[in-house]
Amino acid sequence: MNKELTDYIKEPENDIANFNLAYWYESQKHLSPACSYYLRCAELTKDENLAYECLLRLYLCYYSLSNRDYTCENLLKSGLKIKPKNPEAYFFLSQFYERKQNWMDGYLYASLGLDLSDCEPSKFNTSFEYQSKYMLIFQKAVCSWWYGKPKESRILFRKLKDEYGSKLNDNYYHLVQNNLSTLGSGSVSESEVKYDKSKYDLLGINVHEELMHRSTEVGHYISAIKNKYNNKWYIFNDSCEPHHLTQNQLQNTNAYMLFYIRKD
Repeated sequence: MNKELTDYIKEPENDIANFNLAYWYESQKHLSPACSYYLRCAELTKDENLAYECLLRLYLCYYSLSNRDYTCENLLKSGLKIKPKNPEAYFFLSQFYERKQNWMDGYLYASLGLDLSDCEPSKFNTSFEYQSKYMLIFQKAVCSWWYGKPKESRILFRKLKDEYGSKLNDNYYHLVQNNLSTLGSGSVSESEVKYDKSKYDLLGINVHEELMHRSTEVGHYISAIKNKYNNKWYIFNDSCEPHHLTQNQLQNTNAYMLFYIRKD
């Protein structure tokens, strides 16, 4: 701290001296003095990039203190006012609302970030979580699912896998993979999951014999299974012995579930 404090004592109105001292306090988890010097720097500086960075660092400090939601929102929105084409404040706002389960605003700010900012990380004196456009896309994908847009969510997660797979850091790569599996999109590209009948053989059919209620909740289930040795189909029904099915009978079967096996 000696250098940071000495520089500040020499020039207490110097914006960089205030910023460096604030960052030292933040690195030591002394968040109250850190906030004070970040605020001084933001007020003193004529450099919009530095003021913007101060507001982002203030947000991180106040968020760590908990129960400062109103302050956190205002700091990030003030950052947007200063640098509306920079992506970090949009990202943090979307992330903030996502954690609060405010899916609509999370979706809104991720969308605004993608539409209005240049999506490229800003040049700062310090480092931030935001690294690439894919982080805004990820925020939009997560929030869109909970906001009632499941189709858009799956499309966005697929885009992350197909277009940004090699660029994702390890954490985001696993998050994208897990979400694809959880949301039913699979962990492979769309072209890989399209059914190719030349690669599969139909092996079994479940059939539901409806009773008077005409519901799958009641009635009788039977199975048709293909014998792989003679390629003939047989019906298995506990009301009679297994017997052979003709091709015409098979085609007219009201299938309830189909089972396939890969040829390879």
